[in-house]
Amino acid sequence: MEIIVEKIVPVNRDSAQRAYIDVRFKSGMLIRDFVVVQETGKSPWVACPQVSWTAANGKICRKTIVEFPKDAMAQLQEKILDAWKTFANDGGKCHE
Repeated sequence: MEIIVEKIVPVNRDSAQRAYIDVRFKSGMLIRDFVVVQETGKSPWVACPQVSWTAANGKICRKTIVEFPKDAMAQLQEKILDAWKTFANDGGKCHE
């Protein structure tokens, strides 16, 4: 799978979310807002883009917008995490 990480936006808040990532596929399709997640003491992983809303009972609900087959998601995760680690090692210089 040929993909290009187009944009990395670091998250500067006290949460497990570390960055939002935009990815372009060879076909030209652009998917925005993959999320790099890293909880304290754990390895980082990638979440697919989601929408969230507050239900009538006050609970926050989330739904994944796009999903990939397991093997494709593994490739995406590898490419995204490699780009994010390079970004972090470069001192957080914006890669757009």
